[in-house]
Amino acid sequence: MRMRWIVVAAAVLAGCAYKAASSTDTTREVTDRSRVGCLEIGIDRRGDLGNAAVVRYAFENHCAHATSVDLGWASVIGRTAEGSELALVPTKKDSSVTIEPHATGETTLAYPAPAPIGQLCVDIASLAQKTPAQWRCFGDPEAVALR
Repeated sequence: MRMRWIVVAAAVLAGCAYKAASSTDTTREVTDRSRVGCLEIGIDRRGDLGNAAVVRYAFENHCAHATSVDLGWASVIGRTAEGSELALVPTKKDSSVTIEPHATGETTLAYPAPAPIGQLCVDIASLAQKTPAQWRCFGDPEAVALR
């Protein structure tokens, strides 16, 4: 009986260790979520592709109707190690996403820049064309200088 408990405990601990290790990969859930009207928007910065900052957007539509979001209209700011602040535009031409009522959706966009971006900020309210701004920032400009 005691051996069975040891095996169960070992299996649970192994599962927890796997979950902790896998939470650093690119399939992790978006955790920074905000509500704009009846649309819940989550943002997560992914690993850069060269000088392009990569952002994953996740949506949950709590509306009774389909909702469209054009990510090309999002206010996205990047900051370099030198202190430059740059307005960023995604490379993807069709950045519009439609989310059906009570459904979810997600997409990932790359934002090219002339220099590595240390801090990236997105105004979540701008995604739904709402005010006031709801800025979410990821990273630190000084971290780029340490690369």
